[in-house]
Amino acid sequence: MSTTGTPGYQRLFAELKRRRVFRVAAVYGAVAFVVLQVADIMVPALALPESVTRAVALLLILGFPIALVMAWAFELTPEGMKRTEEADAAEIEAIVAEPRSRRWPSGVLALVGISALVVGAFFVLRPEVTFRGPRAVEAGEATPALAVLPFSVNGPESEFWREGMANTLATNLNGLAGLRTVSSRTVLSRWDATVGDGDAPDLDTALGVARQSGAAYALIGDLVVAGDRTQASADLYDVETGQQIGQARSVGSVEGDSAFALIDRFTVEIVGVSPTPEDATVSNVDLARLTTTSVEALKSYLEGESFYRRSDFVAAIEAYQRAVDTDSTFAMAHYRLSKSYGWERGNGAADGHWLAAQRMADRLPRREKMLVEANVAFLRGRVHETLDILNEAVRLYPDDMEAWYVLGDTYYHLGYQALEDAPAQTERAFGRALELDPTVGPTHIHLIENAFALGDSALARQRIDAFREISGGSPTLQANELAFAIAFGDPTAREAAFTVIDTTAFRDRNALATVAADLRHPTMLELKEEVARRLLEAGMAGDWEFNLAIGRSMVAVDRGRWDDFRAYVSDERMAIAAPFMTYRALLFGVPVPSEFVRDELTLTEADTLALDPAALPRVLVAAERGQVGEVKAVTERWWAEADSLEAAGFMRDARVQRWLNEMAEARAQWGAGDPEGALTRLVPLQREATGWQFMVPVNEIITTYVADLYLELGNKEEAELFYRSLVDRPRAVLALARLRDEAGDTEEAAAYYARVIQFWEDADPELQPKVQEARERLQEIVRARG
Repeated sequence: MSTTGTPGYQRLFAELKRRRVFRVAAVYGAVAFVVLQVADIMVPALALPESVTRAVALLLILGFPIALVMAWAFELTPEGMKRTEEADAAEIEAIVAEPRSRRWPSGVLALVGISALVVGAFFVLRPEVTFRGPRAVEAGEATPALAVLPFSVNGPESEFWREGMANTLATNLNGLAGLRTVSSRTVLSRWDATVGDGDAPDLDTALGVARQSGAAYALIGDLVVAGDRTQASADLYDVETGQQIGQARSVGSVEGDSAFALIDRFTVEIVGVSPTPEDATVSNVDLARLTTTSVEALKSYLEGESFYRRSDFVAAIEAYQRAVDTDSTFAMAHYRLSKSYGWERGNGAADGHWLAAQRMADRLPRREKMLVEANVAFLRGRVHETLDILNEAVRLYPDDMEAWYVLGDTYYHLGYQALEDAPAQTERAFGRALELDPTVGPTHIHLIENAFALGDSALARQRIDAFREISGGSPTLQANELAFAIAFGDPTAREAAFTVIDTTAFRDRNALATVAADLRHPTMLELKEEVARRLLEAGMAGDWEFNLAIGRSMVAVDRGRWDDFRAYVSDERMAIAAPFMTYRALLFGVPVPSEFVRDELTLTEADTLALDPAALPRVLVAAERGQVGEVKAVTERWWAEADSLEAAGFMRDARVQRWLNEMAEARAQWGAGDPEGALTRLVPLQREATGWQFMVPVNEIITTYVADLYLELGNKEEAELFYRSLVDRPRAVLALARLRDEAGDTEEAAAYYARVIQFWEDADPELQPKVQEARERLQEIVRARG
């Protein structure tokens, strides 16, 4: 065969087309893709091992080159399969001479077929994608875990007892005689993904669920209800070997309180056949210390769990409330009520329930007790104590979704007060929680907010879509969709979202606070102001109205706009907080007029009332001016007031008063020319004075003082540590930009300079020189990069 003058690649292309290799590649790839999809669906449905799907994929991949070789070497004719004859030069030249519109489709179809095969095989053979987290190390340190799988139930209320028995036994067994159970949420998530609502699976599939849950042992049981007689039975298996290592049986009734006597006996039977540490002992189990002695309360609790998982907090509160109305000693229902109220109405509405859970915490197993103790510390604002408890909890129970979720929630809300990299730690903890159970809605919510904070529309869209899969159209999901339309949508979508916010028909108006919470990126602050204005005009319940008013004024602070800020704090809802907010504006760089500071923030004789939000900013302004005597005259009276509060039993108020006194005196010490002495007092105070509500801005002020002092004293490394916890304040961001620039890290410096511009682009004229500094330095860095 000679085709002189025709390039070699064209001759090869023509030969491949003539021998129909392209056609075979296209058809084989398409058929293989379909076969892989059918196998991926049918293998689990037929309860076949997962290895069957992988074997099909491997066979199809191995068969592909064989099919291409066969297509090259042979052709199918009416007389049967024959070797393909060599082409003469004229035939090859004719194919080469064809127009591209006839030549290229063959190659394109072959490429599509190959792509289909590769994509299909990838999704079948890919390793399981996991979120970043320290599971491997921590799981190795923990006791081998037991997975209690959903029971097979023959009798009435089968759906309730299917999950209820597994949930109750997992809670009952955990911590008993040295046993550690996998969180029932984690197990149920794996079960639903693998088994679904179908018939009971075979042993291999059931053990596979336990293996996916990270368990070393699996408890597989059934419950047979016949009239007033009930038999509970369970088999205990080693997950890796599949060997049965024990059996447990118990007979009784599931009617009323008799159900818990049955479960008590059943629990002891299970412990008796379980591989427990040699030094462990088995004693009688009182189920009341774990959940409740009321079936109706347990049913309401499980109903609340279903709503909570979908982030329908209004419905969850109603269900949990029914549980505690039925059984006021139901500690975990009180715990869940406090978490749900925190989402729906703010933490203030949760007081009675977290206190009730705390009173009954000693009746709970260790894992649940740790969660209640962490919740108490969290709501009291003791961030370091909360993180210590929860980090220990995830070390002991690395497969407990709830512990990881609460850890992420703590980092999200209070991590910056502990000088942690809150966004990274939040992603780590929530990521691990989602790995264990992706069907719990609250875990998704703050991750969505993180995506908005990054200004990443693709990530926000991806996370909202994942939330939609499990939320069932909850009000929180609808609020996230509104926020997305406002932040990333076109003008038509944005206006439609505003119309929804304005209407009073939205079922859970408090969920709309999520819209304002989502709009955190500096480029979204003007939109955040508009959302807050509309929500305030429409009215909000609980803590949300005051929080929105505060948030709107802080947007004006972050944008560096004094007139807007002054208008917002003139709102009657802000009356009690206006002086304190004005000091924050002054501290964070807003050009507050000097005459306003003189008229509104000058210390007077009347400023002696303890815990008065109006007095504190005036004392701090006097402290900045070095008026040590005047400040001391006030704080001496405040110290006495703190002693009186403590004597009267108001321990929290006394503690807060002492923190404020210490802050004011340290600031006066700095103002009088003793920065080292002030720093010595403020560093431990920053760690101690943490919390919610009023303590959020107080801790932020102390953190700013410490960062500024370290910078003034030349300790740039420590200054940067404290400034990093203030990245939502443009003054701190500018300081970080300069520090990183001086350190030669121009990439991070450029990111900080860009953030300063985003914050202050429309700021008052007094701040524009700093904006210009950031813009010019950013341009220099970009030019230097080429």
